[in-house]
Amino acid sequence: MTYAELVKQVKKTIKISDKELAKNHFAVEFDIQGDGEGAFYVEFLNGKVDVEPYEYYDYDIRIRTDAQTALELTGGTLDFEKALLDGRLSAEGKVDRLASLGMALKHDSKKIEKKPEPKKLSKKAEPKKISKKPASKSIGTKKATKSIASKKAVGRIGTK
Repeated sequence: MTYAELVKQVKKTIKISDKELAKNHFAVEFDIQGDGEGAFYVEFLNGKVDVEPYEYYDYDIRIRTDAQTALELTGGTLDFEKALLDGRLSAEGKVDRLASLGMALKHDSKKIEKKPEPKKLSKKAEPKKISKKPASKSIGTKKATKSIASKKAVGRIGTK
């Protein structure tokens, strides 16, 4: 997943569940490591959420994690505190606000959108296997032909 795809997906999936918690200004910078490497921020202000592909220097919390964990966190399928305890992220700043951040985001039971897997061919579309027919037996064999040819050659040598 590229950085641009990651930010686009976060913008698409992030939802606020508690507008009261999101009324006060609160900013979280996500520093992504590995695939989709880069920084983006999530800002809560006046009951709305904004996601932008920039660093946020005056953040309340900075979270360092991988792209998949960031998608799960912002999509509401992974709890911030659980991810921190499992070692899936590191946080600095006002870390005590992670719980309220998790409560402000809507929890979704749906799975995070992943890249679609290639479709498998149905049995009808698969090519038919060709069965091998048993070889038909011929009347003369190569072994018999060789022995006759060698007798003729011997007979010629002896007649000179």
